Amino acid sequence: MKNRLSKAQAVFIGVTLNAKLGFHAQIAKGMARFRATRPHWTFIETHPAQLDQVSFPLQGMIGHFIDPVSDPAAFAQKNIRHTVSITNHQPGPFPWSQVINDDWAIGRMAAEYFHRRRFLNFAVWGLARLQFSEERIAGFQESLRLKGIEDLKRYDQKDRRRAGTLREHLPLALFAVSDLTAKSLMSHLRQEGLRIPHDVALLGVDNDPHVELYTPLPLSSVEPDGDRIGFEACELLERKLHTGDNQPECIRIPPLGIRERFSTATEAVDDPNVRRIQAYLMDHLADIRDMDQVARALHMHRRSLDRRFTAAVGMTPSDWLARRRIDRAEQLLQESDDTIDLIADRVGLQSRRRLNMTFQKFARPLPSLQRNP
Repeated sequence: MKNRLSKAQAVFIGVTLNAKLGFHAQIAKGMARFRATRPHWTFIETHPAQLDQVSFPLQGMIGHFIDPVSDPAAFAQKNIRHTVSITNHQPGPFPWSQVINDDWAIGRMAAEYFHRRRFLNFAVWGLARLQFSEERIAGFQESLRLKGIEDLKRYDQKDRRRAGTLREHLPLALFAVSDLTAKSLMSHLRQEGLRIPHDVALLGVDNDPHVELYTPLPLSSVEPDGDRIGFEACELLERKLHTGDNQPECIRIPPLGIRERFSTATEAVDDPNVRRIQAYLMDHLADIRDMDQVARALHMHRRSLDRRFTAAVGMTPSDWLARRRIDRAEQLLQESDDTIDLIADRVGLQSRRRLNMTFQKFARPLPSLQRNP
């Protein structure tokens, strides 16, 4: 007879999450949101290998399970019949249920994003023998093929010393299957003299604030819906506990979208001189006074600079710089507590009045309206 749990019974759930991962922190938020409506639920921090140290019965487990042999054996020894994994590290089938990222959708979203930015050269940097990496790459490649693009360069962690070969395919859209992978790549790309984002636009996955803190440049990232994964993992486990059904299920959660930052703040430009101009503009965002200053610094004639840039990008370098300044200002409005006056200074617009005028020129909502409540 199936074991069932009455709705009034206290529920003790073992939880295995990695507090150092921002994605897992989002999952924890979703689980906390679920528990707020279930006062009889209690979460216990533990691990499959540590279950013998838990002195009372657990009705279920949620978390980061990757060993389809030893983990189920530990659950069975503790008489835990219902488990839900939030991990997609190995190919199935699994003896547990899963609520995981839709990794194919993450890859497709990344490819669509780069394609909108007019890139024609694409590469992926994966993690060998990890299922989520393979599925993200497969989704990325599938989306490109639907657009008639067959050429995709593939690399993984053993290829870091080959980063210089990317120079043969500029300008390049580079999709890294995780933020940690993108972080490690940044230093290798810079050592090779490849400029991010003008030579290589780099996109990661996870929108992990812990990784973002230590990247030398602000990293654009596909943002998974970790909060929803955590909430739905609890919902699925609750249903299993009430019905006694222990047949594995798999629920895939699509990503929220892409958080754009400096590492992809460009569109594909074939002219290497124009990419050099863009790099200078971004490196000196706060202190450029006029385009004559840029022309002198790059040893170019002002008229030639304007002509080449406008032909390649479709707008003047002054307008391109203004757009990058308000993009950066919008990011600071959302992600910092700096005053609007300080933000105006940090992006090279010197005053709130000039900042407002630039926002109005490009039909953006005024800075005062963009602050998070």
